[in-house]
Formats: sequence, structure tokens, C-alpha cells
Amino acid sequence: MLYTATHLVGGPSRRMQLNTESHAIVIEDGAWIAVGALILPGVRVGRGAIVGAGAVVGKDVPENVLVAGNPAEVVQELPVN
Repeated sequence: MLYTATHLVGGPSRRMQLNTESHAIVIEDGAWIAVGALILPGVRVGRGAIVGAGAVVGKDVPENVLVAGNPAEVVQELPVN
């Protein structure tokens, strides 16, 4: 799932502000997003990276790595050839 919208956090009477804004998600060439992964607004998934099933990705993913978990973390460097 790619989710590009976000909003400011308001005060106690209204936590979700009504104005939303979008931040582009970039999936570079050769990247693989497994089933059930959630990519949050503004994230870049690097060339040749793999996002594991069910991962929640809130920060950029470097090239040629495998990320997994919630929050997603690098679990393996991948070969570049």
C-alpha cells in the first residue's frame, strides 16, 4: 500500500487537522515491494531494494538492501551484480 497523504497534529480538541497535504513516494528501478507493505508519505525506495512483506516504511530505503519490520529496518545488504 502506498499512502501519500498526511496532516498536522492538532490540539486535544481536534487531533487530526482537516487540511491534508501529499508527499510523493518514489520507487526506483528494480525495487520490489512485497505483499502487505505500507510505504508512508515522502519515502524513497532505492534502486534494487526489497521491502519485506508487512513492513511499515517511514524513512528512505537505501539502494540494494532488504528492509523488514515495523518500523522497517535494514536486515540485509543485497548483491549489486
